[in-house]
Amino acid sequence: EKPEITAATFQATLADAPNGKQYLRTGDLGFFDGEQLFVTGRVKDPIIVRGVNRYPQDIEGTVEQSSERLRASGAAAFAVEAEGRERLVVVCEVNRSRNKEWGDVIAAIRGNISAEHDLPPDAIVLVRAGSIHKTSSGKIQRHACRANFLSDELSVVADWYLWKTDAPHEAARHE
Repeated sequence: EKPEITAATFQATLADAPNGKQYLRTGDLGFFDGEQLFVTGRVKDPIIVRGVNRYPQDIEGTVEQSSERLRASGAAAFAVEAEGRERLVVVCEVNRSRNKEWGDVIAAIRGNISAEHDLPPDAIVLVRAGSIHKTSSGKIQRHACRANFLSDELSVVADWYLWKTDAPHEAARHE
């Protein structure tokens, strides 16, 4: 019962298509190389910070390689507006651990993202294992994670915010 959304999704046309043929907008991003189709991500997923586009899965892969104390396939990267500009936020699940000091992990994440993507993160939030929403196939639900971040509903273990702390290598909160 949403005719505009229905038309945009199921009755899309290409401006340069001679016959006005309609197609389904899946929300996927990709490209053709010859006859081969490569799907590179989702339309809603790119992160635009400081005028530069980044793909969250690239940043998430870098995050997961930053420490053995982080869970594989347990990171979400997204942008939020804070203090008048777009900010890069990374949320990552940690492995269960008795170690309550997370400053070294946060520093490693910050350093690796800055080095690999030439874009320092503005916030890093480490959360309990299994607390980031995933699809039935195990993919991170970035939009749900972003919503939980914005509503302060994450199971935070430690966090660091560029715009909230004067100690950039210390976690602002520990459990």
